[in-house]
Order: sequence, then structure tokens, then C-alpha cells
Amino acid sequence: MQTSGVEVSNVRYSNIKGTSTTVEAVKFQCSVSSPCRGIQMRNIRLTTPNRATTSTCENARGWASGQVWPRSCL
Repeated sequence: MQTSGVEVSNVRYSNIKGTSTTVEAVKFQCSVSSPCRGIQMRNIRLTTPNRATTSTCENARGWASGQVWPRSCL
């Protein structure tokens, strides 16, 4: 298993609209040793044609506000 030497924290995603090429439109894949913290998502709308989008979070903490689609996993 590879561990991360980079720590991601206090990142804000705001007012994003678009189309995803995959069903999994949002993916935070952070390591156990350096989890992502303070991730903020606000007013996000990501879709895929004719399919429902999903989000996945591994070792990521934060919050969502406003309208966020796909539903936030934070």
C-alpha cells in the first residue's frame, strides 16, 4: 500500500456546473495516514447523460452547502 506525502486541507469547490464522462462524478480518495480535511463543496451540479451521478469519499472530511449534486459524501 502506498501512503501519501501530501496533505490536502481547506479546499473549496464553489459554483461548478458541468457534465461528467463517468457516473462517479466526484471522488475524494485520500490516504489513511494523510486524510483530506476541511473540504468544502457549495453549489455543485455535475450530471451524466441519461444516468445518475455518484460521489465517493475515502478518508475525506468536510461539508457541503447550497445545492450539491451528486449528493455529497462528505
